[in-house]
Amino acid sequence: MTGRNDVKQAVTDFFATIDGLSHHLLQTWEMKDTVIVQADVTYLRKDGRRVTVPNADILTFSGGLVRDWRIYIDLAPVYA
Repeated sequence: MTGRNDVKQAVTDFFATIDGLSHHLLQTWEMKDTVIVQADVTYLRKDGRRVTVPNADILTFSGGLVRDWRIYIDLAPVYA
């Protein structure tokens, strides 16, 4: 996705499919304008079950704002 409106719509659509989530940060690395995050993400499904999956994000900043955000996660177990 590119642009605020696309991201906002995608996030809204995604949150309509779950009842919540929480991040459990395991490690972070900072290099110049880039932050890499390793985390476990626990999703609360619509049926009340909790599913935890590993996640890695790479965030690149420019002027204090996120310029690029890459999310690496397999959501298949959340919807299985």
